[in-house]
Amino acid sequence: MQLHNKIHRLGLAVSPRNENATQDKNVIDLWKVLSSALSSATNNSQYPLLRSVVKSRTDRSRFCFVEVQGAADATIDSARKPHRLRVYFTEQTTFQWLREEIAQRCNIVPMYDTGEETEATTAQVTARHSVDYNPTYQRFVLKQKSYAQQFSHIYVSRLQQLRDIVTVQVDAKNEDHVPVLSKIIDLKADGQECVLIGTLLKILGDKPDIFKALTSESGVVPIEKIEKPLATTEDELLLEDESGRVELVGDIDVPRMVTGVVLGVRGRVPRDGAGGQFHVDEIFLPSFPPQYSLPERAESEYVALVSGLAVGQNSDAQPLRNHVLVDYLAGRLGDDKEKEFVSKIVRTVVVGNMIASTGKGDIQVPIIKRKTVEELALDAEPLKNADELVSTLAAAMCVDLMPGPFDPSNYTLPQQSFHPCLFPRSSHFKSFRCVTNPYEAQVGGVQLFGHSGQPLQSMLQCTLPKGNSLEDEDGDASMATEQDKDEQEQERALDYLEQSLEWRHAAPTAPDLLACFPMANEDPFILENCPHVYFAGNQPRFSTRLVKGAKGQEVRLITVPSFSESSTIVLVDLKDLSCFPITIGA
Repeated sequence: MQLHNKIHRLGLAVSPRNENATQDKNVIDLWKVLSSALSSATNNSQYPLLRSVVKSRTDRSRFCFVEVQGAADATIDSARKPHRLRVYFTEQTTFQWLREEIAQRCNIVPMYDTGEETEATTAQVTARHSVDYNPTYQRFVLKQKSYAQQFSHIYVSRLQQLRDIVTVQVDAKNEDHVPVLSKIIDLKADGQECVLIGTLLKILGDKPDIFKALTSESGVVPIEKIEKPLATTEDELLLEDESGRVELVGDIDVPRMVTGVVLGVRGRVPRDGAGGQFHVDEIFLPSFPPQYSLPERAESEYVALVSGLAVGQNSDAQPLRNHVLVDYLAGRLGDDKEKEFVSKIVRTVVVGNMIASTGKGDIQVPIIKRKTVEELALDAEPLKNADELVSTLAAAMCVDLMPGPFDPSNYTLPQQSFHPCLFPRSSHFKSFRCVTNPYEAQVGGVQLFGHSGQPLQSMLQCTLPKGNSLEDEDGDASMATEQDKDEQEQERALDYLEQSLEWRHAAPTAPDLLACFPMANEDPFILENCPHVYFAGNQPRFSTRLVKGAKGQEVRLITVPSFSESSTIVLVDLKDLSCFPITIGA
């Protein structure tokens, strides 16, 4: 397969920005900048396919043609003073980088050349399908960033927003007209059956004690860094509202429940019951939210989900992998049939962890240290590399960039969108958009909702699988193989994505286990509309499932694998919600 099968042309028109500067002076500066830029890029591992300048000439029209072909050092005669310069080379990444480098370092206005040659280049660019786009993630944008309020307000708001929805589910199944108590404090130990509505609180046996961690020598370990489950078989469930709380026992699956779920329970407190426990006979969940109908399509169009690119300081074991991915999505790889297929990819969503992890897991006491210019430049290298990568993709298609747990964004959910100054080159394109985590949008009438993986990881961390071991046909416990465990974890991940739809909440463990902003008046994580595609990024493997709600809702659940670990992306067909993985080899 030809990686670079066309020549890109860049036209540089001499246009003095300073009225006192002569045109010849600007042209000489251009020669010097171009020579320096090409020389530095040749020695940069970020552009291993760059070809150096081996021939330059002028014709009677005082045009200079610089052909980038060989491997010799880039040298340009600064004595020549053409009015216009054309550069020929074969790598799109270098093309974009060089154009912007000259714009920043010289008084030259870069532009694409006009004429027959540019028309031929434009004809080689793959025409991209276009669909309507409606971003609906605005509720995750923080309007007032104040931490003065208490976290209890978010639980109060959650219960107020979901109480009426749970009441509807209770009324639909309450054929015996069992009374629904307005407050838990009204509960009496009289053995009479009743219905309570409140928020679950799970007492986790292995949840770390923050006070012990602060006084220990090892320091505080972030809860998401703890590998073992926090849940045990001895955990307790409490149901609480603004008036009080009561312990739940009976017909309820404690190991699979999580803190923060709003639900209704039907049962009683026995007259002679010790401890005032509420014995549950039936559970009422909010159920799937209402869903817009899926629009009809004549042909398939796709959205690409990419997660965990993990761009670092040129330390990737497969440095070309990300560039091959970008070239593939931009339609620069493969034959005509493959390019026709890629042209139907209408948008790419980068689902967090664009930047590689620093590997610093424990919380340390900050130490004030002055850094040199070289150290500061090294710290900014991953962002610079990420910007170069994304800008190349944004030049060819629409890109939505979500932050993740390793990215330079706020730690608490909802993570706010990247500031445009972090991606200066990409921000020049209207096709590039920095979005929040969680993310929600309508692409061609298909509702997408997803996050970078933190809520799913938190739900898996505070629950237990159905069994600690697999059983053989004879019913004897057997040691599960690694493949069996992987398949079990895949199913668990999909189970909890489906459960979050039943709970109508994308991050129920926030703020107890999952850090989130203390919203006072609303809980933005409540799912008011049912998405057609629900995804979680930065997962260890790809898995998918099509689930259906009680009222005919259909949702495609997807766990998007980390690209740096799996070299895999996911394409979702907007026509029928089918999806499939694509593995990129460098």
